[in-house]
Amino acid sequence: MAFNINNRRYTGSKFKIVHSIKKLIEEECLDVSSFFDVFAGTGVVTAGLINNFNTFYINDFLYSNELIYKAFFEKKNYDLGKLVKISEKFKNLDSKKLTENYVSSNYGNKFFEYQDSLKLAIF
Repeated sequence: MAFNINNRRYTGSKFKIVHSIKKLIEEECLDVSSFFDVFAGTGVVTAGLINNFNTFYINDFLYSNELIYKAFFEKKNYDLGKLVKISEKFKNLDSKKLTENYVSSNYGNKFFEYQDSLKLAIF
């Protein structure tokens, strides 16, 4: 499965209503060149409107979301080989050998699958 911004589980995700939001904005916000996604969360609204505006302001209080926004929306070069290595390292970690940690106890089975949340504390 390819990783898309809408694949992220997030309480309050607007993925199921993004088409309605986009339609409303396109109808009501004529002659506007910038967009402010005030409760960005997963970033699916910004992703749905990325071709409609010249400038975006994306807001969220979680630093992890800031990183996701930069990864999906900034136009910068990246090292695909490095990403593949990190992905392989993550996949090959045996979560059965890992102990409960801050990420797993606070975010496991909420924002991340529990087994993945055990691994995230290592990164």
